[in-house]
Parts: sequence; C-alpha cells; structure tokens
Amino acid sequence: MMEVLITLFVNPGVLFVFTLGISVLLLLGFARLLKRQQNRPLGADQENLKFTRKK
Repeated sequence: MMEVLITLFVNPGVLFVFTLGISVLLLLGFARLLKRQQNRPLGADQENLKFTRKK
C-alpha cells in the first residue's frame, strides 16, 4: 500500500489530478451547503403552508 502512495506522490500528473479532484469535490460540497442554507427558510415556509392546508 505504501509503495502505491509513494508512486502516486512521485508522479506529478497523478498528484495534480488527485488534488484537482479533491478541490472540485470540496467546491461542490461547499456550493451545496450554501444552497441548502439559502433554501432553508423557503422550505420552512412551504412546510408551514402544507400544515395550514391540512388543518
């Protein structure tokens, strides 16, 4: 296992792709969190509307 990690870190192209993939994943997660925070009040309002309609 260590040999594989060493070869990955020695190869600059693989390291570049690896870091690029991680940064893209982090950006997607961050964007999703921001979107979720923006949609939360709207979602709460929709839930309240559903409850009032049921009554």
